[in-house]
Amino acid sequence: MNDGLIREDVLVVNLSRSGAMVEIAESIELPDAFTLLFHHSLEPCRVVWRQARLAGVKFETVLAE
Repeated sequence: MNDGLIREDVLVVNLSRSGAMVEIAESIELPDAFTLLFHHSLEPCRVVWRQARLAGVKFETVLAE
């Protein structure tokens, strides 16, 4: 199916209400903003830092407790 979306697997290493740390494969070029799908939830987020294969992302909305 070609719906214009690019899907890539990432590993959520650390998760908080306001963001997450994700580990990405070397071949993935992570965009500055994207939507993260986890636990049947779509979370718009933006990258706030990058270091090698790790990236810190901030959720555009704060997750409920």
